[in-house]
Amino acid sequence: MNLEADLLAHGYVALRQLPNGRWIGCHRMIWTWGLFIGVDEFGYQERYCYERMEHAVAAALTWNGEGRPPGPWIKRRGVNVAEELGPGAVAS
Repeated sequence: MNLEADLLAHGYVALRQLPNGRWIGCHRMIWTWGLFIGVDEFGYQERYCYERMEHAVAAALTWNGEGRPPGPWIKRRGVNVAEELGPGAVAS
């Protein structure tokens, strides 16, 4: 199995491998774009939701995997991570 080819075939964009070995990539969700971290054939470890594709893609292409990704992400979710609101979240 070629993980990169499989993920591209399933619609991921800005796919790349971080220095720590984890794969990241962006994919359209219903209302947002997700920056998915730790993507493999079974799913992903965590994701950051962005309102706009260009913000998610820019983060995927520039982030080194340390701390939080750049840009106006709205929410962080994932396996074994606490849900977190980000700089792009709008308070109601």
